[in-house]
Amino acid sequence: MEHFLQSHEWEEFQKSVGREVFRIGDALVIKLPLAFGKSYLYCVGTSAGRSLRKNFAPRGDVIFLKLEPMAEDGKLEDSLLKAGFIKSKKEIQPQRTIILDITRSEEELLASMHKKTRYNIRVAQKKDVRFKIYDLREGSDNFEAFWQLLQETTERDKFQAHPKSYYEKLLSSFSSRHTTYDIPYTKLFYVEYKDKVISASIVIFHNHSAAYLHGASDHDYRALMAPYLLHWEVIKYAKDHGFSEYDLWGIDEEKWPGVTRFKKGFGGREVKYTGSYDYVFMPIWYRLYKLWQALFKR
Repeated sequence: MEHFLQSHEWEEFQKSVGREVFRIGDALVIKLPLAFGKSYLYCVGTSAGRSLRKNFAPRGDVIFLKLEPMAEDGKLEDSLLKAGFIKSKKEIQPQRTIILDITRSEEELLASMHKKTRYNIRVAQKKDVRFKIYDLREGSDNFEAFWQLLQETTERDKFQAHPKSYYEKLLSSFSSRHTTYDIPYTKLFYVEYKDKVISASIVIFHNHSAAYLHGASDHDYRALMAPYLLHWEVIKYAKDHGFSEYDLWGIDEEKWPGVTRFKKGFGGREVKYTGSYDYVFMPIWYRLYKLWQALFKR
């Protein structure tokens, strides 16, 4: 099943934010800049490592090819190492996640959650908070509220945000694109309290899966438990539209302990992916790149 990071929609979105993209066989590859006029290739969501290596003709500015298959741990490592890839500690996408089977009934989904998560959902339901879906035709006010929340959240939880235009294009680029489930590829969901947006999330819908890609919440309203209600309503929305999985997209106890506890509370299956692998075209430049990473990207 095609990963959303290999989809035509994702390809068009990458073009819209100014990135050079191309296909090697069926695999979507993104060219990303480095210092001194150099670059690297990034391919995510496919296991076609050997094919990529064989079919790409190295160019003078490309130092290496980074591959993140998003395949479950242990399934591809040997074949990638035999193909000449080396394991990389630098990962672009989260390599562990929680995936919920939302073909189950609402009662079964609630029963599989941690009791504190169920309790917090009920707390939010009793408050005067309202779940809503962002509509581009309503104007930009709610998007601006999401952007402000995101800036606060990334600073609080030590994430790195994209530029504002990235999220605008992520939402607007696909407003008229529809999956087989007849809904847009991306949607912004949010929870309001007294007409103020206090929690929001961007979700991508592709094939059978809904993936929670970006989220934010107002710490001042944490007692209302809005993020719990938000996720529960999104889960029900995805379920009602025929999707079978809800991917909470990224856990890491060391980097994001609070976020990880929150996501694990929804139950589901923990998935560990095989990780990140580099195929090096220019060894000297690659060593310089690794040194730069060690010195300035801690």
